[in-house]
Amino acid sequence: MRQAEQLAALSTPIRWQIVETLSVHGPSSVRQLAEHLDRKPEPLYYHVRALLSVGLVLVDSKRKANRRAEAVYRLVASHVMVDRKQRSRAYREALCRSCESFLRLAAREHRAAVERGDLAGEADLRSLMIRRHTGHLTRDGLRRLNRLLAQMEELLDKSESVRSSETYALTVVLTPLPANQTQ
Repeated sequence: MRQAEQLAALSTPIRWQIVETLSVHGPSSVRQLAEHLDRKPEPLYYHVRALLSVGLVLVDSKRKANRRAEAVYRLVASHVMVDRKQRSRAYREALCRSCESFLRLAAREHRAAVERGDLAGEADLRSLMIRRHTGHLTRDGLRRLNRLLAQMEELLDKSESVRSSETYALTVVLTPLPANQTQ
């Protein structure tokens, strides 16, 4: 994402869910998005139009559905990537709002799982956890951590929906701490 407007468009959890759903399920109509997200379609139109207006989503095709035309949307890129060269105040602020939105979504999903009672699980089969770890990393350590995170993403990206599987969300925020903040 090269523009602050694109990043700012992801400042609501529902838009992250739309992007994630399109990433997992591929091109979809608003009706299909609503089915995947267990929501009513009407409110989703506003959010899809917002993603469309900043170029994160585009109309893939149009088709007939119940005697009316229905747009099918797809992501412009398979992954949302931050432009590390961007230094503008607007971009940095949009990046922070987007992260806050992402964390709100994770907190909502975590709360829903707790309320459903999804707390059980053996030590190696915990399905619900929160963790925070801090530590010192060299450049090589940071490279290794990035490779491990990429392996976790790959495991989730390549997973298939089968009768015995459950859907999981993994939310990771890696943040360098100031030198005076040690563990």
